[in-house]
Amino acid sequence: MDGDGEAVGAREVPDLALSLPEAGAALGVSWRPFRDEILTDLQIVRFGWRVLVGIRELAHWVDDGGVLSGLATGGHDAR
Repeated sequence: MDGDGEAVGAREVPDLALSLPEAGAALGVSWRPFRDEILTDLQIVRFGWRVLVGIRELAHWVDDGGVLSGLATGGHDAR
């Protein structure tokens, strides 16, 4: 360990899940459209008071063609 209590040479572990604001940012949308239009389509993980969205869950949503209601369809919901 170094003087800061960090393991010397330790590899950085990638995130497997993101907080809700991080998940919205990863999709390139602000909080309100993420909460109102996208979050209801996602499976979330609760860990105590934390609510997380898995990286793969976000990728599946994108791969499945998830769209914000009305934005990509000229005002009509494509679902």
